[in-house]
Amino acid sequence: MTVTNAGQPPPQTKKRGGCGRTLGCGCLLLILLLALVVGGGYWAYTSGAISPWQVYKLSQPKPLTINLDNLRDDTLYVTVTFLDSEDDPPFSYDRDLAAFDVRVTYLQKAGRYRIDFGTQSGGADLGACNLSAAAGERYQFIALPDKIVVNRASQPSQVGADYVLSTCSFCR
Repeated sequence: MTVTNAGQPPPQTKKRGGCGRTLGCGCLLLILLLALVVGGGYWAYTSGAISPWQVYKLSQPKPLTINLDNLRDDTLYVTVTFLDSEDDPPFSYDRDLAAFDVRVTYLQKAGRYRIDFGTQSGGADLGACNLSAAAGERYQFIALPDKIVVNRASQPSQVGADYVLSTCSFCR
């Protein structure tokens, strides 16, 4: 004999809780992680593991670094101009590099720069580079007797032509 449920509603299936439980666990995990970071920071500060100066340095953007190497037998004149400046004329400064001199320049602002290389002050007879540089990038310019070599040290190029100033794709 078979029993049928004629006239009776089908048996109820248990409903799941929805996404409330997952959302609650995620929020709890986030609060615990935040408490761990804040507690760890407080412990590091009070124990002397980190100083206010180190916190300040960590909060500052990394400067744009430009290495200038003169491997020529004569003086190299370099002019760096910040093109995004609202000043008229734009902010610029000159560097004189004696033969076989090496200088490092740190620039705090990211943006567009023009770097002129010449054998005379204010000249660009050896070439120029128009950079769109971000904070933390590092560039190296090496003046050789017959050309200027450029290296984006923070992201080295995979193309040989990018290492020569006159054909470099990121100096346009």
